[in-house]
Amino acid sequence: MIGLGLAIGLGVHRAGLTIEERHEVEDGFREGRYLVLLTTPTLEMGIDVGDVDVAVMATIPPSYSKYLQRSGSW
Repeated sequence: MIGLGLAIGLGVHRAGLTIEERHEVEDGFREGRYLVLLTTPTLEMGIDVGDVDVAVMATIPPSYSKYLQRSGSW
């Protein structure tokens, strides 16, 4: 998936990835290799991925603070 993602600018960040895979996706997003990230709530845990223009959430976060964190407003 990571190889295909590089070809189309898409990264996936989820639990179950190795630490190396997570860092590759996070660094790739910061550096512009990935223009889109599909993620689970793993990125709301205080990881700074840099400048984000849009966040689309499939579900409503369980609290206002989690909403702010997921949307990049925090």
